[in-house]
Amino acid sequence: MKRFSEIADRELTWAQPDRKKRVYQARADGEVVASIGWDKGSGSLAVAESADGRWTLKRSGFLRPRITIRVAGADLDLATFHASWDGGGRLELRNGRTFHWNNTNVLHTAWAWTGPSQTPLLRFKGKRMTIEAAGLAVPELSLLALLSWYLNIVNNESDAGAIAVATVVSIA
Repeated sequence: MKRFSEIADRELTWAQPDRKKRVYQARADGEVVASIGWDKGSGSLAVAESADGRWTLKRSGFLRPRITIRVAGADLDLATFHASWDGGGRLELRNGRTFHWNNTNVLHTAWAWTGPSQTPLLRFKGKRMTIEAAGLAVPELSLLALLSWYLNIVNNESDAGAIAVATVVSIA
């Protein structure tokens, strides 16, 4: 796999190669750059991998949702994402660095990671991702990219679950 910093001038696209498996890959010009997958058919524990490392991501909490990120096989959290009511949030790393996940359009279909200066580092819309020039200097770039897709998946599943519950309640 190539590092995210090596494909900065190209658009990345996320895809699910096998609909029967909960595994997704980020590709640039057909080459796999990263992957994220769930061992179980349901649940929030996922394993994310790129040339820069391998991590686990797990969502917890209902009223105050958060996502913990660990180096795969480790017991200590590397980072925690604190979700906000609008789908955005902030990622706090154990070393004190902070990044923000911000909505960038009215429809909540486009997002961007920003650093302390609020400069966009990585943009995400639909299944497409682009790395901004400022993102190349960020050592956590691949982690931000993987977390972007994880947020997309868990938010879509939460929305689908809420719709299903509302449908059942309205029918009953």
